[in-house]
Amino acid sequence: MVTTIFSRSQFNAQDFNELLNTIDKAALLIDKRGNNIFAANSLAIELSSYTRSELASINAKDFFGIVTKEDIIELNFEEIPVIFTKIITRYNQHIPISAQATSLGPDSPWVIIIFEKNEVVARRQFEQYSLEKLLASPKIITKTLLNDDPNVSLTFALEAANNFFPESELAIYVGKPKLPGLQKIVFQGDDNTFPNEISHPDLNHFLKSSQWIKGQRSVITLLHQRARAAGLKYFISVPIKEEQAWIGTVIVGGRQDKVPENILKRLNILAPIVSVIIQNNITRTILRSDLAKSLNELSVWQAVGENTKDGIITVAHNLTIKSINPASELILGYASSEIMGQSVENILVGTDRLIPAISKAFEGVSTPNLGAINLHRRDGSAFPANVSVYPISKDGKVNSILLLLRDKSEREQARLRTLQLEQQALLGEVTSVFAHEVRNPINNISMGLQLIEQSLPSDGPNQERVTRMQEDCQRLTSLMESVLTFSRTGTYKFNAIRVEKLIDRLLTRWRPRLKRVNIAYHAQTPDNLPSVWGDQRSLEQVFTNIISNAVNAMKENGGTLAIRLTPKSPRPGKSVVQIDISDTGPGIPEDYQQRIFDPFFTTNPGGTGLGLAITKQIITAHRGSITLTSFPGGTVFHIQLPTKLETEV
Repeated sequence: MVTTIFSRSQFNAQDFNELLNTIDKAALLIDKRGNNIFAANSLAIELSSYTRSELASINAKDFFGIVTKEDIIELNFEEIPVIFTKIITRYNQHIPISAQATSLGPDSPWVIIIFEKNEVVARRQFEQYSLEKLLASPKIITKTLLNDDPNVSLTFALEAANNFFPESELAIYVGKPKLPGLQKIVFQGDDNTFPNEISHPDLNHFLKSSQWIKGQRSVITLLHQRARAAGLKYFISVPIKEEQAWIGTVIVGGRQDKVPENILKRLNILAPIVSVIIQNNITRTILRSDLAKSLNELSVWQAVGENTKDGIITVAHNLTIKSINPASELILGYASSEIMGQSVENILVGTDRLIPAISKAFEGVSTPNLGAINLHRRDGSAFPANVSVYPISKDGKVNSILLLLRDKSEREQARLRTLQLEQQALLGEVTSVFAHEVRNPINNISMGLQLIEQSLPSDGPNQERVTRMQEDCQRLTSLMESVLTFSRTGTYKFNAIRVEKLIDRLLTRWRPRLKRVNIAYHAQTPDNLPSVWGDQRSLEQVFTNIISNAVNAMKENGGTLAIRLTPKSPRPGKSVVQIDISDTGPGIPEDYQQRIFDPFFTTNPGGTGLGLAITKQIITAHRGSITLTSFPGGTVFHIQLPTKLETEV
């Protein structure tokens, strides 16, 4: 507030009055340039009997009764203690004061003077002295309450109590754990003055306050004997109690001929302090144990939250997100800082069952599974998820909601992959039998056609028909091989693959054919491209299929084949290498683009329609993806393959 006020071009006295009212003593704001009183708090008004408007017209020198040549303007107001000794009130009453002036800056004309009556200062100092005398020392008492070791705390208490009992021996006894009797835990003075233990038969003598003075005829307990042997002239004991329970005793003894005045009253002051210290240490020990247990449980839950693959989200009463774990960030694609405090409806998008389940959870009803739902990541992509909703209660009241979020994408992919493998295995069995039964007749037909071709005149009219029939047989044989390849369950040997080197070798192999059909090519690869995790022979087949299709699309008019490799992170925690393979062919009609990866779909009269289907099958087995972008004048295939690091994680 001070900065705000002093940054204004025009000062407002009311603002300063309010500021000064936050000070618990009388305070004035003085303008040194004219010694004017600019502002005053309520305590200054009350003490001086002036109104604020009257104070504004009074010179500060007159108010403080300064009559020397060295007036207020010439004083250095850095931190000047007690420079004014009185004020003159409205009724010309001279009131002795203690004051302190503080400048608001080395070049500032403003000075704050804080003052109070000397009698108030004296009374406070006396009260402080009395309090210190009563409690020995605030610092020592603070040490007793803050120290973790109960014996050390009680030693501090005895040190404080020594102010009450000069030249005395002091000791504190408390009950033994699970055993009858008392044990000495701390002492002040000679350790041998009082025994280390008070046995069970002697306990009754210390259940209430008692006093022994040398010369008394009866020596009752071992403690009395030890006191006399140590030369004590007296000792007094006071019980330490906790509510109605007796937990020990405080003993003070001395060698003075006269028992100090009010010593029993002083001991009755010390005993409750010792009781509080003991209770405080017991409470601290219990709390420390509970805290250690809670911290251990918290560390376990934190480890679970940070390392589990399931998302953990907590939701407040107003349906805003309170916290998320790292897995939630990876699943949803948001950073924690982006969604803290956001409405859960704006983050978990895609289902209308979530909010009703949260409402029920605030009523104490859990929903272990919302059923099959689809949610959307930050980038808009949908994914199947399991969501569980549980209430979090404290003291029997639900104060927040726990959402458990499981991404089923990989599980769904695995399920589809398993189903696909089962279907392929079944298809493979059927196809294998079918291919075996069909290929033999085809081979027989092909051999028969060769014999017919040899028996016919080379320029005979049937030679063309025979040649066409042989080509059909070759096409059927090729088709059966493709069907077998597509239906057969592949065996992959995964290794770290430098995909840029693989593509470079393929382009070198294709260079003669590309040159024959007038196709230029180039590949763009960044430095430090990560390896992909895959089967080299299968990936070689993928790139060969796509390059072959591109060449077929451009072979009539020539063109350009371009390949670009780029490292990418589609979402946090996922790293891939994207391979874009583009051609400048006529493009693929939009109606065909949706079916381009379907088995047996082809726009090439001589094709089998299984090349891209097999390509997609291989990419899927590598946990990658393949898409295309096509337009009149070109087609781009986009392939993403996970990196070695991402796959291992």
